[in-house]
Amino acid sequence: INSNVSFLCSYRTLAKSTIDHRMNIVRAIPLLPADSRCHLCLAGDSDGLLHIVVISELGNSRGTTIGNLFSDSGRPVLCIDLLRCYDRILAFVGTTSGDISVWNFPGTVAVKDGNCGLNCLKGVMPHRPIFVFKAHHAGVNDLSVGSSPMSSTPMNFCI
Repeated sequence: INSNVSFLCSYRTLAKSTIDHRMNIVRAIPLLPADSRCHLCLAGDSDGLLHIVVISELGNSRGTTIGNLFSDSGRPVLCIDLLRCYDRILAFVGTTSGDISVWNFPGTVAVKDGNCGLNCLKGVMPHRPIFVFKAHHAGVNDLSVGSSPMSSTPMNFCI
């Protein structure tokens, strides 16, 4: 196997965290166009926050990336799955409350001077989930999402 592992950047928040703060889950998906070599990364933490950052495979000259924070249910985030739907990225987020929320993020990026970041995303960032449903009476520890093979439209999903 010919593989290469590289350090791209470290991450920090500007918000003050609780003493027992931890990241529970991190997921990434490539952004379009593919030759941008940029990825949308979404992380969920023990305070119930979603952290979003755009990371380039070309690295970050600063070494540290600061992302945006989105408040979900306020309950710790246990799992995330990302799915591309045309030029959007849908994030399915499970929490300790048993809820799954669906977020709609931009899926394309305009690289400026060889750099990409949150300000390079094409499209509107969400302020809240587009859909929330109770999946379990306790926490949702893991989930997997895919488009339904029984459907003629890519907008039907199996969770």
